[in-house]
Formats: sequence, structure tokens, C-alpha cells
Amino acid sequence: MGIEPQNAQLIIRLKKKVKTIRVDVIIRTKRKIKRFRVKDWVIHKGYKYGTILVNDIAVLTLKKPVQYNACVKPIRLPRKDDHITRVCTISGWGFTKANDTRLSDSLRYSNMVIRSPETCEMLGPMDRRYHLCTGDFHEGGPNICKGDSGGPLVCYLPNKKEVLLGISSFIYDCNGNFAVFTNVITYVKWIEKQMMES
Repeated sequence: MGIEPQNAQLIIRLKKKVKTIRVDVIIRTKRKIKRFRVKDWVIHKGYKYGTILVNDIAVLTLKKPVQYNACVKPIRLPRKDDHITRVCTISGWGFTKANDTRLSDSLRYSNMVIRSPETCEMLGPMDRRYHLCTGDFHEGGPNICKGDSGGPLVCYLPNKKEVLLGISSFIYDCNGNFAVFTNVITYVKWIEKQMMES
């Protein structure tokens, strides 16, 4: 099941009260911003903010449907029996360095490798029930940074179809090491329930 236009819902990370969601679309080298008003949202009732973020997910219902085009399209939610590649794509408009003061002017993306839960837990606090992590573990390698929270971790099925495997949750350092994502597989039933009730 994917996120469909008639549901007009997006899954994002939520830190504070939301009035609008920014959907950024790139057409060649220019950034166009289209704002969609939020009609309602549900934050996971088990959301906890602390050393690590737990249940870091929300479902938003928009007032108007999103129109699909070449740059804006739905993505499939994962299933437990999917055979998903370990190399996935991260993207975002966030800072490119930890000490940046403004967001990137262009959508940035990079391929990242999903690491085993054992490797991730050795590198820093995370909970394999709710999280997965990526990283190349080289200082200065590609990574998510401030401003990328809520962004997608897009992985691929053997037939090259895209799957939303993770949602950018937190990092310890923008300049490499690893990034932690909300593991969408854990929440598929919860997401579907929220979509049915909205």
C-alpha cells in the first residue's frame, strides 16, 4: 500500500506545531515551493523525545490533494516480506556542513548503505525495534544534516520499484559516521489505521 492522492497524506517527522508543510520540487536547477495546508495530524502516541527519538512518526492529512507530476509521485510502503536492497538513497534540503547557517539551494541526495542493527548499536544509542541506520563510516562522508529531518530513506525492490523504508530521525554528526531513521516497516499497520480513520 502506498500513500495515495485521494488520501492526501504525508508521513513526516514532527517536532512542533505544524501550520503548513513545505513540499519542495526541483525543475532543472530552480527550486519551486508549493505550500499545502494541513487539515489534521496524528502524532504517534508513544512518541518520546530524549537521548534518542522513539516512535518518531506522524501522519498528516492535507486540506487539498497533492497533484502528481514527473517530480512529485507516491511511494510504496514496505512489507515485511519485501527483498529490499541494502543501498538506499537519502535526500534533503538541509545543511551540507554542521556549521552552515542556511539550507542548501538545491536538493541534495546520496546513496547510503543500511547497516546491521548490531553495527548501529555499537556506534551510538538507538533501538532496533524502532530504528535503522545508514552510513559509510568515513569522516566527512555523505550524511543527513540539520534541515533534513523527516526526509525519506528510499530503498529499492529487485524490480527497481522504490520503497519508503525510513524517515530521517536523528544524527550525531553531520560530517560522517551514521544517520538514524525511523524504521517504517515497524509502523505500516499504524500508518494504514490512521489513513483509514482520517
